[in-house]
Amino acid sequence: MILKRRAAPSPRNGRLSGFMVFLLLVTLAAVFILLATFGTAGALLAVGAAAMVALMAILGPLRWGFMLLTLAFAMVPMYKGLGGGSQVTPPDLLIAIAFLALFPRFLRNRARVPIDFAVGLSLMLIFGGIGSIASGHPGTSMFSIMLWVSVLGFLPLALAALDLSVKEIQVLAWAYVAGQMFDSVYAASQHGRWYGLTTHPNYFGEYAVLAIALLTWLHQYTPRSRHWLVWGCGAVGVLDVLMSGSRAAALALAVIVLVFPLLERSTKAAFGLAFLGAIGLATFGTLAAHASSDSALGRLLGQGTVAGSDQQRSQGLQNGWALFTGHPLTGNGMTFENVFLVHNNYLEVAVATGVLGFFGYIGLIVAYNRTLFVKGPMHRLGYAPLGLTVIMAFEPSLYDRAVWCAVALAFLAYQRRPEVDMVGSDAGVIAQHSAEELRGSRT
Repeated sequence: MILKRRAAPSPRNGRLSGFMVFLLLVTLAAVFILLATFGTAGALLAVGAAAMVALMAILGPLRWGFMLLTLAFAMVPMYKGLGGGSQVTPPDLLIAIAFLALFPRFLRNRARVPIDFAVGLSLMLIFGGIGSIASGHPGTSMFSIMLWVSVLGFLPLALAALDLSVKEIQVLAWAYVAGQMFDSVYAASQHGRWYGLTTHPNYFGEYAVLAIALLTWLHQYTPRSRHWLVWGCGAVGVLDVLMSGSRAAALALAVIVLVFPLLERSTKAAFGLAFLGAIGLATFGTLAAHASSDSALGRLLGQGTVAGSDQQRSQGLQNGWALFTGHPLTGNGMTFENVFLVHNNYLEVAVATGVLGFFGYIGLIVAYNRTLFVKGPMHRLGYAPLGLTVIMAFEPSLYDRAVWCAVALAFLAYQRRPEVDMVGSDAGVIAQHSAEELRGSRT
């Protein structure tokens, strides 16, 4: 007798039964009425919650969960301003609810985890805990450690376990870019250095670099007739970097632009880079003479508030080094006083977790950057961690959700999916890469 294996239900066609919907709506109705008694804010919250529940009933929990995840990626470049200074922000809540709704997809899949990523994450957890105990403020420090490990370790693992299709990854990447573009419109109304809905211009420039990095991957899936959209968003991203005045973001963008022709082995990109370089050299004197003191170029030339920023960074490095050498093995824990005034992510990790936790962090960063050398079109997602690797030498934020949401997409390059969207001018290259991946997986 031949037994036919029952096909697993498609995760994209999940539905709540009518009875479950009825019970859920009846139960939540009382909650919505209670919220409405708290004035206008409560009423608006009740209406929004009711709309979300209605969408879940219409779309099914799995489609609804992915919709929430997409909304979170669109909001995350602005999360600092939207959060109002709170440790838990709207994108955090959306991601948490989305993962709960998508839980059935977790049960059906398994993520491929590189050994350097797994070892690095383990070392960070172990020595982050040891540093927290030694800090004198174990509760505060351990909360920061868990938040940090969640965004740069557990988030990419969760995305990988969802077994996202290439189209779904495109949706998340475009959502991130769209969020940055929306913030750019808001930032254009600001005077001085642009910062949008973030809390500092450096963050705004940082997110713009990551959006540009994602656009290098999205470009190969975009039809020629819509390349103007990718290039237009890229141009806005470059403007954001310049107007933010962030020297770290400008340096990171320069590294991506210089490395891209080499890794892609693209003659067109090399000639384009040479052409832009020639124009830059020819017009540098004029640009330097007219550069605003708030722009990235003006600040690279020493204008504006550069002296004060450099002094603050130098003092932070001295303080951080003194803290690290005081407890090089156990670390000092991840508290604001110990870490977030250092202005260097690498030294911050050494201060918080000690030398072994630092090596774990380096292993994890190496794992992210190795995605640049994964065969197939997914490798271009690795330009986001490349840009972040440069920025981290100058920035004080360790668990910035806007950073790690973009970088977490690069981890999906390790999942070696043969399903590739053959849309766009690079379809032939993508097909060749896909064939190589399939042959490699069969041997």
